[in-house]
Amino acid sequence: MQSYEEEWLAGQPILRAILHCVGLFDRPASGDCLEALRAKPPILGLTDEIVKLDERGWRRNIARLREVRLLAPADPTDPEALDAHPLVREWFGDRLRQTNEAAWKAAHSRLYDHLRRTTREGFAPTLHDLAPLYHAVGHGCLAGRQQDALEKVYINRICRWQVDGVPEFYSFKRLGAVSSDLAALSWFFDRPYETPASVFGPLHQSWLLSEAGARLRAHGRLPEALAAMRTGLQMTDGAGSWRNTAAAASNLSQTELLIGEVAAALAAAETAVELADRSADTFLMVDNRVHRAVVLHAAGQWAKAADLFADAARQQPKSEPATHCSTRLGVIITASCCCRRVGPTTRENT
Repeated sequence: MQSYEEEWLAGQPILRAILHCVGLFDRPASGDCLEALRAKPPILGLTDEIVKLDERGWRRNIARLREVRLLAPADPTDPEALDAHPLVREWFGDRLRQTNEAAWKAAHSRLYDHLRRTTREGFAPTLHDLAPLYHAVGHGCLAGRQQDALEKVYINRICRWQVDGVPEFYSFKRLGAVSSDLAALSWFFDRPYETPASVFGPLHQSWLLSEAGARLRAHGRLPEALAAMRTGLQMTDGAGSWRNTAAAASNLSQTELLIGEVAAALAAAETAVELADRSADTFLMVDNRVHRAVVLHAAGQWAKAADLFADAARQQPKSEPATHCSTRLGVIITASCCCRRVGPTTRENT
C-alpha cells in the first residue's frame, strides 16, 4: 500500500482522494454516502478536487482504480457503491487520519449528518431499516460527536421511547439485535466494554456499562457481563438516579444467579428492592420483588419466597396491567403455593 501511495498515486490527487473517501468506511461505501462526500462545500484537504469532477470524470477515475484492483469490481446489485479489500480501506483511512485529522473528522461528521437526516425508519422498523442508524453511530463517534450520537441516534431512534418516557429498547427486545447493539455500544467506550468514553458523565457511563452488560449476558458472555454490570452499579450509585440504580442491581442479580453465585445474587436482589422502593416506580417495585423471591427460592428459603411472591401479587393491580409483570405473576402465584407446600423431603421432586 505504501508503494502504491508513494509511486503510482504520486501526482494523482483525485485518485488518492477517492481512496481516502473509501477508507472512511468499514463496509462498501454506498452511492448516497459518496454523493454526500462529493457535495459542496468541499472538505478541505480531502474533496477539493473531487467536487470539481462531472459524472464522466468521476467514473473515469473509478475505472482506473478498478483496473489496478485498488477498488473492487462493481456490484451488480449496487453499481454506485465502491468497495475495496479491507486492508486497502484500513490503510487509506489511517493515512487520512494521520496526515489530515481535521478532514477525517469533517468527513465522518458529514456522513453522520447525512445518515441521520436521510434515514426514515418508520413505526415498526426492521433491522435492515435501522442499519443506516447503526452506521451513523460509528461515524458520529469518529467525528468526536459521541454525546450527540448516543442521545439523538442510539437512544432516541434505535432504543426508542415508550409513551411513559421510558426507553423501549426496541432493537434489543423487539428485534433481538444483540450483536448490532453491542457493536454500536462499543463506539461509546475507550476500552470495550470496560471503560466508557471520558466525554460522558457518571450517569451516562453507568448506563452504558449496564446496557453493555445486559447484551453481553444475552450473548452468553457472562464473565464480561458481570464485570460491566458490577462497575456500572458502582457508578450508578453515585449518579443520582434511583430507578437506574434499581434496574442495574436487578440485572446484576439475575446474571449472578445464572452462574450460580446465589449469595451474591441475593444481596444484589435485596439492594434492587430497596432502591426500587426509593424510586417509587411501581413496575420496578413489583418486578424486583418477583426476582428477589426467585433468588430466595433458589437459596432454599421457600417461606420467605412465598411471602414475597404474595406481596408482589398484591402490588400488581397498582401497576400498568399491560406490562409483562402480569404474565410473570400468573406463573409465580402458582410457585408461591408450591413454596408453602414444599418441605425438605419433597424438594428434589419439586
